Amino acid sequence: MKKSQKFILFVVVLTIFAMSVPITTKAAAPQLEQLIQLLKGLNLTDAQINAILNIVNRPKPNPNPSSPVSLMVTKSTSSPSGIISTGAQNVELARFNLKANNDKIEIRKLGVHAMYYGSPLVGTLIIADAETSEQYLNISTNTAGLQTKYTPNAGTLLANQRDLSSYITIEKGQTKTIKIIGSVGAAINSNYIIYIGQAYAKRYSTNSFVTLANSAYAGNRLTVKSSALTVVKNSSFANISYAPGSSGVKIAEFVLQASNADDINVNTIHHICLQLLLPQPNAIPNVNLIYPNYLLPLMFSLLKTEHIH
Repeated sequence: MKKSQKFILFVVVLTIFAMSVPITTKAAAPQLEQLIQLLKGLNLTDAQINAILNIVNRPKPNPNPSSPVSLMVTKSTSSPSGIISTGAQNVELARFNLKANNDKIEIRKLGVHAMYYGSPLVGTLIIADAETSEQYLNISTNTAGLQTKYTPNAGTLLANQRDLSSYITIEKGQTKTIKIIGSVGAAINSNYIIYIGQAYAKRYSTNSFVTLANSAYAGNRLTVKSSALTVVKNSSFANISYAPGSSGVKIAEFVLQASNADDINVNTIHHICLQLLLPQPNAIPNVNLIYPNYLLPLMFSLLKTEHIH
């Protein structure tokens, strides 16, 4: 056989052999033996045969490797902080961003924990979609392990993974924001921090299950304070004189300020006392309350006048 014929035959044999070997594994022993016999039939030297075997038997890279999937958990910049009012019901306690990296995932279990100082949370603890308010978990705050007076770690959250009633599905590379909702009692100065972590999730590309976010991620500290309303005279409204018979004039101005524990809606003013430094007891026939540009004559009325000589 001529050298050119041997070369052509060699190329054909090597190509057929390479196509028969799985690209993710080394060549099996029987296949290697067949190749060796074919190469010897071409009168190749042992060095040439070994060189060819090293190439063929080298592990082949997987053209579609399975990249490690991960779940990035971060506290949202809009997560509540500071003060909440005593007895507040179904208030947002924390907000977290969940980002799926390298694959679409479906979170089926999630570790959640409330650390408290003072009095524990009451009622139920809810995990919900921050945008749609879809509930993923609604659990009694009396559930064992849900609340403690110590800072939890990753092991605490793993031991207290909760089965979600509705799974959290996150597309590859996308972020979903969840909120934690709960209720507090009347104990002033109680503190709360919500933690999440240890997500048990389905990976869509491989249809396998993994535990992600293997840590304890904390929300902001919240402190319970009582709500209060302060009423003071507006210092910018000074003493002023009006001409006799004037109407529609401002006679006083006050500032109502809510404490930072909560918003306050004022829907009733029980008493307005107008002290008249005039000789006529009925010199001002009626009084209207305006806030800030709305006339409220029906909700409020002059309840008392005093005549001072």
